Amino acid sequence: ARDERKAPAPEAPQEGPALIGKSPTMQRLFRTLGRVAASDLAVLITGESGSGKEVVARAVHAKSRRHDRPFVAVNMAAIPPELAEAELFGHEKGAFTGADRARGGLFEQAHGGTLFLDEIGDMPMPLQTKLLRVLEDGVIYRLGGRRPIRVNVRLIAATHQNLARKVAEGAFREDLYYRLNVIPVHVPPLRERREDIPLLAEHWLAHACRALGFAPPPIEPAAMEVLVHYDWPGNVRELRNVMHRLAVLVPGPSITAADVALALGHAEMTEPRETVADAVSGAARRYLAQLGGADRGELYRDILAQVEPALLSVVLEHTRGHQLRAARLLGVNRNTLRSMLRRHGLDPSTFK
Repeated sequence: ARDERKAPAPEAPQEGPALIGKSPTMQRLFRTLGRVAASDLAVLITGESGSGKEVVARAVHAKSRRHDRPFVAVNMAAIPPELAEAELFGHEKGAFTGADRARGGLFEQAHGGTLFLDEIGDMPMPLQTKLLRVLEDGVIYRLGGRRPIRVNVRLIAATHQNLARKVAEGAFREDLYYRLNVIPVHVPPLRERREDIPLLAEHWLAHACRALGFAPPPIEPAAMEVLVHYDWPGNVRELRNVMHRLAVLVPGPSITAADVALALGHAEMTEPRETVADAVSGAARRYLAQLGGADRGELYRDILAQVEPALLSVVLEHTRGHQLRAARLLGVNRNTLRSMLRRHGLDPSTFK
């Protein structure tokens, strides 16, 4: 039997600037995005995992004439193959066991706006055929339905895979590849734009500290050197998570090279690893110092607000965004985990 799943609602733009960078590669990307946004053609964004492909897609949407219409994002790798067609195209009542009512899919939700299909390389071959038909005709059919539904959607796809190789291997339709690859956009890995790392590090540190309610500590030059020379296999996503971890766990008045090495998991480069109790003590001291002579505050609530998102981020990294596994590791049920994620503005899909 199939389980009916509720399609995700159109996502609101994430907080913060869409793109950050002063490197020549990023300046070229900015110029390309300006030209891409002015058209309505399909876009294929390539780049390594964590490099910011969805951020680029959101930037294209924000600069396009569809900017005030829905932006709907979905990760094809996160949808079980047997549910993918219903997620994209919707279904009619009775289309499968559990479908007790009709439901529109993501194409209908994105009508007038932009549909972002992340990890398009993981789309099942039968669904590729149906997607090609939608791109050519602008018409969808719900699962179990015969009524054509016209949709006006700009499609942006992304992948970390080599789609040309998948075409050669017979794992991806050649005609769909060329239909999507009308305007190719490549997002460079972070190691190829190291001059952007200080800007990004300071941005994400300030972002995390602002959410936690205190001023960001300065990053010492030696610490910045460690950040700049690290290869960042997880790209911008990894840098963001490291800076969030530093915001919570650094006990001192500034971020040192040893702090960065610890946050990166390079314990051999540092003093003995501090305990969780040490980290909480440091955060409490910072909080009390900012209170000055005041004797009233919300120390207990604020310390929990610092520790909880850091813990959730570490667990989601470990489970690659899998919520059920994360809930089991934490010892909470899935509804509690979802409530915690909403409270801290954490999106599990960004950890995949």
